[in-house]
Amino acid sequence: MFYLLKYEREDICEVGTNKLDFKKVKNMIEVELFQKMSEYNPFGQRNDDYKEYQKLAFLQKNIDSVEEEKVDEYSVILGRIHRWITQTLDLRTEDVRGRRDQIAILTYERESALTEDKVRNEKREAYLEEKKAVSNFVL
Repeated sequence: MFYLLKYEREDICEVGTNKLDFKKVKNMIEVELFQKMSEYNPFGQRNDDYKEYQKLAFLQKNIDSVEEEKVDEYSVILGRIHRWITQTLDLRTEDVRGRRDQIAILTYERESALTEDKVRNEKREAYLEEKKAVSNFVL
């Protein structure tokens, strides 16, 4: 969740590890975490630079190994946070796929239109050349 919200690894993990440091994040949880969660928008293009551990594929791979039922059995709050993360990753991934597909469709339509325009121009040029040859022949 912290990576999804663009926290840096150094700000939330123990030095030199990937282990969450609860002393570091305790203040974040009390002050800003839930505010950032409520403001997070999974839709739209992102122009920011992302570190490898902040990318969707990495986050999805990490969350896939966690079973929702086991998290709920352990803690209801953690279960809700897990569902938020899962749903947010799904929405974000679907948005990225949708935009990628839309770009592919627009690219295909543009290429088709350019090809059709080229064919139309070639036919027009051939027709004009033919008319020019016929008018020169008649004179």
